[in-house]
Amino acid sequence: MQGLIIIATLIIACQVFLSLYQIRYYNRFMRNLVNRFDNCSGYTLNTEIEKNWYSSVVLVVITDSHDLIIEAYVYSGLTIFSRFKAYESLKGKTISQDLKEEFDHKKSSLKQRVVYSFLIKKMKPIT
Repeated sequence: MQGLIIIATLIIACQVFLSLYQIRYYNRFMRNLVNRFDNCSGYTLNTEIEKNWYSSVVLVVITDSHDLIIEAYVYSGLTIFSRFKAYESLKGKTISQDLKEEFDHKKSSLKQRVVYSFLIKKMKPIT
């Protein structure tokens, strides 16, 4: 019984350490993006998260004042080895109804759903 408690304690300690590692990576990546566009006016950083019961996907999109997507990154995976990857299929596109409809038909994966969710929120008229 004592061995089981020690193993459980080690597993929890490893989980805490690895979670802190992931958080540190996420914060460093976001800070670098903010610093790159900090002195440029007209750029907006947007994030969107989509989750299911075992995984999550984070989408980071930088747009200009004309809703042109300058850069897009996606973070997905189950381990600490997951990294933000450039999402090239969004880069250079303008947020529009056509782009939303393109992703409306692709909602099956978590990655597609996060993009669709981002587009819906970005296109809502401000009241």
